[in-house]
Amino acid sequence: MSSENNSEKSSNTLMSLDQLSDTIEVMTGVVNRLKRHLHQQMSIQQDSTVTRDLKQALLSNERELQELQQLARAQRLSIEASPARQTNDNAPASGDKATQDAQTRMAERQFIIEISRFDEPDDPAERVLH
Repeated sequence: MSSENNSEKSSNTLMSLDQLSDTIEVMTGVVNRLKRHLHQQMSIQQDSTVTRDLKQALLSNERELQELQQLARAQRLSIEASPARQTNDNAPASGDKATQDAQTRMAERQFIIEISRFDEPDDPAERVLH
């Protein structure tokens, strides 16, 4: 009888060990899938952060470019205005039509440019107008 008991216990033990082995394999598969999912989510989040940072940098560069374009336009207008002023200084008192048209265009193109930094708080007391 003890022999049957030992054989039954051995059989139960082997069956339990097989079940534990199967359970460990299943749990290992679950853990691996969770790791892959977590890595994918972290990758997506990191890509999103990088994308957001790139968009902010691009926006900042675009603003700087617009400011430079405005400054270039202002300089070009001032250069174009210089010959018109010289012509106006040398013109007779009655003036001619071309000089008056140039002065009218100059008056229409005058504007004020405000340059501010994106990363600093907007303090109206520190504004400088050009």
